[in-house]
This record gives sequence, structure tokens and C-alpha cells, in this order.
Amino acid sequence: MDYYTFDRLKPYAKNLKIEDNILNYVASRFNWGDKISLMSLAKEIQSKPFTDDYIKENTPKGRPKIYGDLCLLCINLSQGGHGRMLQVNLEDCIYIGDVEKD
Repeated sequence: MDYYTFDRLKPYAKNLKIEDNILNYVASRFNWGDKISLMSLAKEIQSKPFTDDYIKENTPKGRPKIYGDLCLLCINLSQGGHGRMLQVNLEDCIYIGDVEKD
């Protein structure tokens, strides 16, 4: 995957509660080529003016509900050979898109 787009991410988000506009935003963030804390990304998404009520909700432990979906998306991507999960533990998951830069 040379760069991330909505269309390229969509198959990996199958059965997840990530709406198209949010998936497009996530794709743009992955294209920066930096490692990304998925917890930070989930909180960042919550702070944006998206209208989906689901992303504004938190779990009983205070984590954004969308965090779990972001983790599953990135695990699916890394298993498909796109990017890498650098950290997976109870505190946070860290993903890097490995976007090739010229």
C-alpha cells in the first residue's frame, strides 16, 4: 500500500463501527508516516466535530469506544502486510503505517 485512502482501508474495516468520514480521517493520519498511539487517535477523533454518537461514547473504564475498533483495524492492516503494530498491551496500541517517502 503506497499510501492510505478511504478505499484502501474500507475492506479492513469490515464489521467495525468506523463510519466512512472517520475512516477517511484515519487514512489521512496514517499517511503522515509517524507511529500513532491509537488511544491518542481515538481521543483526537472524539474531539473533532464528527456527528456519529458512537465515537463520543466511552467504555465504563473511560476509554473511547472507537479505540477498540481502531485497534482491530490496525491489526487487520498489519496482518494484511500494511504497516506494523509496534505495541499491543493493556495501556495502548501503537501503529505505524510505513508509508514510503520519496
